Amino acid sequence: DPTCLAKEKVPGDFDYLVLEQLFVPQFCRDLLVGVDGTISHQNVNPYPNGTVCVPERAVSKLTIHGLWPNYNDGYVSCCNPSDTVENDPYDAVKFSENQATLLAEMGEKWIDASADSTYDTLCEIYDHEFQKHGLCYAAQGADLEAAAVTYFEATLNTADRISAATEQINAWAALDTPQTTLAKIEALYDHKVMVFCSAVDGENQLSVIRTCYEKPTDIGSDGPTKQIDCANATATSTFSVCSGDEPITLLPYVAPGSSSSSTSAGSATSTPTTPTTSEPTIDPTANACV
Repeated sequence: DPTCLAKEKVPGDFDYLVLEQLFVPQFCRDLLVGVDGTISHQNVNPYPNGTVCVPERAVSKLTIHGLWPNYNDGYVSCCNPSDTVENDPYDAVKFSENQATLLAEMGEKWIDASADSTYDTLCEIYDHEFQKHGLCYAAQGADLEAAAVTYFEATLNTADRISAATEQINAWAALDTPQTTLAKIEALYDHKVMVFCSAVDGENQLSVIRTCYEKPTDIGSDGPTKQIDCANATATSTFSVCSGDEPITLLPYVAPGSSSSSTSAGSATSTPTTPTTSEPTIDPTANACV
């Protein structure tokens, strides 16, 4: 991953963890104006010149962005597995062959709606999160696939522990009037969370939810088990702190040019379909993720 060049960090050296989940439709709407909330895609330009979401994959759901090791006064990223092993991508072809069950689960819970398939995601957000954050969570020497499995399983397990909250937010998104409030979202969690809306369109539209976790004693595939309070949310150029004085909207995504489009993508009312599960034919000679 280009963002990992020329950085040297140590795996397992962090103070706590953050799980970020993104609301897929808002991620897709922001892409249309050239803003990538994941900072992981190559061609980010305003529509029609940049990366856009595949309409069939742009479900009205919260999905995983990543699990991030953090310091109390900053964050660690782009770790080398050891003094002699550099930060590199895993082999996507071999990963897809060896870890088919894990990859299928990731395809359901960790959706990159801009990728045509789950396999394509291996060389997009999955690899980005692994190289930038996963190798700082835990490394296994030169066995990059094993380290990726540990990180991906830890991330999925962390998300599963807050699945009741995620499912409730997804249920609100499926309503005829898809909206909720900041207070209702915060009440779903046992500890203080960060709730961000889009700073791109200036509306109170849900973008991201972050939950925070104590560093586990055993840094492995189980992931963190003890949720802790997050710090106060701070606005950025991409995310604003959601207002508690008005409803938070969870509008579905409508692709440009579709029959349901209106003058504003935010006013779309049609509900996207479930992502396709078909995968492309894999070329075993392909040079993956480079």
